[in-house]
Amino acid sequence: MGIGVVSSVSCCCNNKYTYIKCFLNRCSSGDQRALAGYRPGQRPTPTMSAEAMVCRIFLDQTPSPAAINTFESYMSQTPPSGGKPNLYYWYYGTLALHQLQGPQWKPW
Repeated sequence: MGIGVVSSVSCCCNNKYTYIKCFLNRCSSGDQRALAGYRPGQRPTPTMSAEAMVCRIFLDQTPSPAAINTFESYMSQTPPSGGKPNLYYWYYGTLALHQLQGPQWKPW
C-alpha cells in the first residue's frame, strides 16, 4: 500500500520526502502558507502550525521572511500559559521558535 493510500491524501509522487512536502502544502493555509491544520481543508491551529513549521525547517524548506513573520505573529497570540498544559503544542512551538531565532523566541 502506498503512502498516499495510507494517509488518505493523494499526492502524485513516489518519493517520501516529496510526498511529505506535498502533504504539508495541502494542510497549509494563509497567504504565506505558514499556518497549518491537521488535515487538508481544516482550519489552522497553533499546534499544527508549529509542527508544520518544524517539519519544513527539518526538510530544508526555508520559510520566507514573510512566512516567518506570519507564523511568529500567530504563535504570539497563544503563548504557553499557566492553565492546563498542551505539551504537544509547547514542544513544537518551542522547537520551531528556537530554530527560527526570531523576535518571538525570547518572550516565548
